[in-house]
Amino acid sequence: MDDLRSNVGQSADEEENCRFVRIAIPASVEFSVNVAGSDDPYQNFLVNGLLFDDGWRLVQALIRPRDVFFDCGANIGAFSIPAAWRGAEVHAFELLQANVQHLRRAAAKNRLNSIFIVEGAVSDSDGTVGAVGYSAWGVAQKGAGTIPSIALDTYVREQGIGHVDLVKIDIEGSEKDALQGMRRLLTRDHPDLVIEANVLTCGNKGYAYRELLSILARFGYQLYRIDGCKLRPWGLTSTQEIICTDYYATIKSAQEISARTGWPIVPLTGEEVIDNIMRQDRCGDVHKQYILAVENLLPREIVRDERIAEKIAKWRPLHNDEVSRVLTIGVGSPELAPKP
Repeated sequence: MDDLRSNVGQSADEEENCRFVRIAIPASVEFSVNVAGSDDPYQNFLVNGLLFDDGWRLVQALIRPRDVFFDCGANIGAFSIPAAWRGAEVHAFELLQANVQHLRRAAAKNRLNSIFIVEGAVSDSDGTVGAVGYSAWGVAQKGAGTIPSIALDTYVREQGIGHVDLVKIDIEGSEKDALQGMRRLLTRDHPDLVIEANVLTCGNKGYAYRELLSILARFGYQLYRIDGCKLRPWGLTSTQEIICTDYYATIKSAQEISARTGWPIVPLTGEEVIDNIMRQDRCGDVHKQYILAVENLLPREIVRDERIAEKIAKWRPLHNDEVSRVLTIGVGSPELAPKP
């Protein structure tokens, strides 16, 4: 594999269509965004502080100086830039060239010489892929294409990386491919992972989000759902009641996790599940259709709760056969989930 990295302590000139936004998180770091930021929802979210969610907070709590952090789906650097500022060695993998340009500018503006930007799609093999989408919604497509595809095992070997401490994976449905391409890394280092499980994007790629968790469990990982600045112990047969959430996979003990992050480890309660479902009424229709798709997989006491039964009855006319098909693939069956 050619060396795709660029250490952007070198040069990255600001272009006319970009500006820098300084955000205290808690450090004053700067991100490069389009001047016409209103055209890009993701960049608007960043400017308004809405990207710094529980998954982001956990990654920043886990990072230590001199850690090696792989940011798969780096976008314009919401995770990578603060992690590098904290002293980590960051390898930022990004599919879309426009995002790569923003990331290079921000790394140079912040004078970070420990961030390596890799333009390409993290996948299960080395080669090339195509891409569709924009901003935070770039999707890799296997087949004809000119964008490099990168297996992390190959990257680690060819770059001579001795140890990886933390990996974040949010790549719009290609998460399974990423895990398939890093099996040696998972065996060698057992890095902590923060991984998105989006039932819709998984279903569009033809697999169930449960497969991601099962792969990690087979490598000896304990699984926690990231929710409300708490870590929720999670089983392979549990069904997430929302369409998209992040998981934390680690071999660390509960004592080590709490000492490192300060986050409590507590199960998700029935009332919290109900609250999460109720909030879907303020989301788009696909989120409500997801509840319809998993109605028979959720605990009976949840579905029979008067509040939930009322919402399900309200949402039932939204049923769409094609959307339901994709969501059914994306969630999978608890009974069929591969065992570790």
